[in-house]
Amino acid sequence: MNESNTEKLLNQILESVDGNDLQKLNTIVEQSNSFEILSVIQMSKLDVQLTVFEALSPRKKVEVFEQLDITAQLAIISAQSEENKIQIVNGMQPDDRVNLFVNLPLQLQESLMNSLTKSEQEVTVQLMRYSKNTAGRLMTPKFVELSGDMTVSSAIQKIKLEAKDKESINTAYIVDENGQIKGTTTLRQLLSADSDWMLDEIMDTKVVKVYTDSKQREIVQIMQTHDLLDLPVVSLDERIVGIITVDDALDIQEEQTTMDYFDKVGILSLRKCQNRISPLLKCSVLKLFWARLPYLVLALIGGLAVSAILGKFEIISNLYFAVAFVPLVLNIASLIGLQSLAIYKRAVSLRQIDGKNFKSYVLKEIMVGLFLGFTLGVISAIVVYGWSMDYFADSPFNNSAKLAMVIGLALIICTVFVSMLGVTLPYFLSRIKLDKLAVDPILLVLKDISCLCLYFLVYGVLMGNFH
Repeated sequence: MNESNTEKLLNQILESVDGNDLQKLNTIVEQSNSFEILSVIQMSKLDVQLTVFEALSPRKKVEVFEQLDITAQLAIISAQSEENKIQIVNGMQPDDRVNLFVNLPLQLQESLMNSLTKSEQEVTVQLMRYSKNTAGRLMTPKFVELSGDMTVSSAIQKIKLEAKDKESINTAYIVDENGQIKGTTTLRQLLSADSDWMLDEIMDTKVVKVYTDSKQREIVQIMQTHDLLDLPVVSLDERIVGIITVDDALDIQEEQTTMDYFDKVGILSLRKCQNRISPLLKCSVLKLFWARLPYLVLALIGGLAVSAILGKFEIISNLYFAVAFVPLVLNIASLIGLQSLAIYKRAVSLRQIDGKNFKSYVLKEIMVGLFLGFTLGVISAIVVYGWSMDYFADSPFNNSAKLAMVIGLALIICTVFVSMLGVTLPYFLSRIKLDKLAVDPILLVLKDISCLCLYFLVYGVLMGNFH
C-alpha cells in the first residue's frame, strides 16, 4: 500500500471517528487488510489507535498487535478489557508474546500469564528463561517435526493437520528418537516427490543451525548467507527446540541497520525507540538529547583542544581570539548536522515521515537542537571564561565575560540552525525531485558558510566591532 492510499484511508477513518460514525468505521476496517490498519495506527494518536483497534475482529486484533512497536503495544494492552487482553495474548505467537511480557509490569505479566493455557504457559516460561537478543528468546517452538520413516504422502497429511498451529511450514525437520535433526525437507520438495517415497530418501542432511545462546547478528548473517526462510535452533545436546523465521530476521536486520547507521554519527541508546518497526519520531526530546550528547561532548573537547593550540600562536591581529574558536563551532555544527540528517534519512527509509507529520518533526528537532546547544554552549562558555582570565588578560579580548558569551551564544544559534537544516534540506531536495543528490556534502558546505557568518555576526554584535 503506497503512502497516498495510506493517507486516504487515514482520512476516512479520522472522519468516521470525529463524526462518531462507528458503523462506517467498522465497514472501513472490515474492508482493509491488517497491513493497511497497521499503517494507519502507526500514524495516529493514541485515542484514534484505541478506537480503530476496538473495531477490529479478534483475528485482526492479534495480527495487528503483534506487529506494533512495544510502546504502542503497552499503551493499547493497558486500555483493553480483561477479556480482550486474554484473547490477544493467547492468540499471539510465543516469541511475540514473550517480547510483550518482558516489558509489562510484573502484576499485569502474572495476570496474563495465568490466563494462558497450560501448554502456552510452559512455552512462554521456557522462552523467557533465555537471555535477551539470543536465538532462544527469538525462536518459536511451533515448527513442523517429522520422522524419517514417514512416506511423503503421510508427511503432507500431517502438515495439513498441523499447519494452522504452526508459525511456518516452509521447512519440515526430520528428527530421530532423541529429537536431534537428521535432515530437512521443504514443502515444495514434498509436493514434487512421489507419494510413496520415504523422507529418509529425499531429505537434505546438510543442516544449517544455531544454538539457543547464538547472538542476533550471527543469526542474520547465517540466514543471509544461506538464503533461508527458517533457521532451526538447537539446544546444547543438539535437540531442535525451535525455529527463527525470516520475518523475525528482517526485524533484527532493520534494528541492527538503524543502530549501526546511528553509531557512525555518534548517536547512542536509541534502541528503546526502535524496537521492530517503532517510529523513530516517537522518541521524546529528552531521549534524543541524551542519545546525541556524549559524542558531541567529545567533539566539544576536541574543538576546545584545537582552539587552545591556536591560542599559542598570536598571528591573526585583532581577530585572533575569534578565529581561534572557529574550529570549535564548526566541529560541533558538523556532528549536529550529520546526526539530524541520519535520523531523518533513516525515518524516511522506514516510511515514518510524511507531509502531515513533517512540521511537528522539525519542531522536535529544533527543541533537541536547542537543548544540545544550550548544554554545549554553557560548558564552552565556562571553559572559555576560565581560559581568557588566565591566559588572555593582556590581549585585545580583555573582556572575558563577553568572550564566553560569544562562544556560548554562537554555539546555541548554530546548533539550532544546523539541526533544522539537517532535516529541511533533504526534505526540500525531495520536494523538487533532487533527492538523488548527495545530501551530506551539500549539508556540510552550507553548514560551514552559515555557521561562520553567524559566528562572526555574534562576535561583531557582542564585541562591538570586527577590528
